[in-house]
Order: sequence, then C-alpha cells, then structure tokens
Amino acid sequence: RVREIVKPEMFHNVSYGEVWSAIEVLFENGMSIDTITVGDQLERVYKLDRVSNGVRTGRGLLSDMRTMGDPRNVETYAELIQDYFVKGNLEEFGKKIIVWSANGRRAADIVHDVTTEMGKIVLYSSKATEHVYDISQAASEAYDETVNASKGLVKRVATGLYEMDRILNGGYTGGQLVIIAARPGQGKTALLVT
Repeated sequence: RVREIVKPEMFHNVSYGEVWSAIEVLFENGMSIDTITVGDQLERVYKLDRVSNGVRTGRGLLSDMRTMGDPRNVETYAELIQDYFVKGNLEEFGKKIIVWSANGRRAADIVHDVTTEMGKIVLYSSKATEHVYDISQAASEAYDETVNASKGLVKRVATGLYEMDRILNGGYTGGQLVIIAARPGQGKTALLVT
C-alpha cells in the first residue's frame, strides 16, 4: 500500500533508503519480508555492512528497526517520510528562486520555471488509493458498461472524477455541452485526458 507513497530516495538516512529498496525487491519477487530476508537481500548487493543509523549497523540495525513503530500505522509513517522529503525539496527550490531573482532573471521566466518545477511535485496519499481498481475488475466493469451502452441503457457517462460527476449530476449526457475554462497551466488538458 505504501509503495506509491515512499521511494528510496525520500529517506533522510540513506541507509533506511537502502533497506526500503531491499524490501521492494523482495516484494517484487513475491518473497516474504522480514529482518532475515531483508538482511539477506542487502548482503546480496553488498550493502548489509554499510547500512547504519550511527549507533547500530547491518542486522543489528534491522533488528532495531523491527521494534520501532506500529505496523498498523505504516501509511501514516509513509506519508510523513514523503512530507519531509517534499518540504526539503521545496526549501531547496525556494533558495533557487531567491538566487534567480537576485541574478537579474526576468520575472516571467522565473514564474514559468517555478510553475514547471511545481508541476513535477507529486504527493501520493493512502486516501487516494481508496477508489483504485485492479485491472481485471476495471476491464469487467468497462465491458459491462459497453454492453449496456450498446443496448441504450446508459443515460449518463461518468467522468470518473467524483466532484465533476456530482456537478454534472452523475456524468455526461447526450447533447450536453460542457465547457472547461481556466487560466493557462491550470490542468485543463490533463483533466480532459483522464
């Protein structure tokens, strides 16, 4: 559940990022994840002796990590890691803006670059995955909807965006004109592509 939220590079301690990378490899290979298998994976890539929190190293660190926190709070921990990482990036980006401003760049160029860079920041949330379907379920529902549409049973076509569907009283209807308007760079095209 947290693989969409946390990436190895987000950890402030590089060793924790290495441990997370090992966990991801085990998960992708369908293997059990525990301190022994994570330690073995780190050993396979010659990183077990290098992972440290400044006090403990290797399997000792993994053992300590196992006793920290509560597994039921994994999504909250993942969101905190992401939050600190993004705030650190924003802080660095803020410094860059100050340098750009002081070095005489034109305001329009700075605004363009800021908008571009801000658009690259993606915040994942466990709440965002509440409405995610696996491919077999999505394909089955799409097939059913296509069959119903061919029989004339579909009166509205949902956009898949809950707030938009609410505004449109359930989705698009035949003969309806919907105009999407906003300032440049606000995501009109991205909305229409979804």
